[in-house]
Amino acid sequence: MSKTGEAEDMFRLLDVIPHFLAVGCPCRFPRYVYLVGFNFEDYKSGPVCFQATQGLVESSAIISHSAFLNPSSDWRSDCESQCRDYRCRICSAEWELVTTDYSIDMYRSYLRLRSQTGSDLGAEVVLPFPLCGKIFAFKHNDIDKCTKNFKRTSVDESVSYLIKTGFSRSARSPCPE
Repeated sequence: MSKTGEAEDMFRLLDVIPHFLAVGCPCRFPRYVYLVGFNFEDYKSGPVCFQATQGLVESSAIISHSAFLNPSSDWRSDCESQCRDYRCRICSAEWELVTTDYSIDMYRSYLRLRSQTGSDLGAEVVLPFPLCGKIFAFKHNDIDKCTKNFKRTSVDESVSYLIKTGFSRSARSPCPE
């Protein structure tokens, strides 16, 4: 696949955010919360970054035209990472953004949901979790440690998995409570 094709694929993945916003907000989709919350430290490994996680984090909190999260604190340092609190502009859920630079070629960010205000709209996480895009790390064994709960898939499969709702539209309204 060409670099242009890879970039177009990742932009298609970012289209999940407008979908979530049309039916509520991303905070209420457990699969989105799981993916943007990927933190290699939970796997006791060295630095690992998923391209899909990075793109969704940046589109949620950093890129202004698609962001649904508003900063609610100043940046603060926590060892080698920078952290900032955010609040969802739709449901007021509280998030923490953590970003760390490891080298000129590798940085990672993740979002940690601190509080949720509404019930879930999306389906529960089912493992292995479909993951598209590149995976970056300094050591291959770190990738092995971190990807045990994931399977490599196409962008289309990842998008379908992320936006799946946990209910039938006729059975329950997708509108925020």
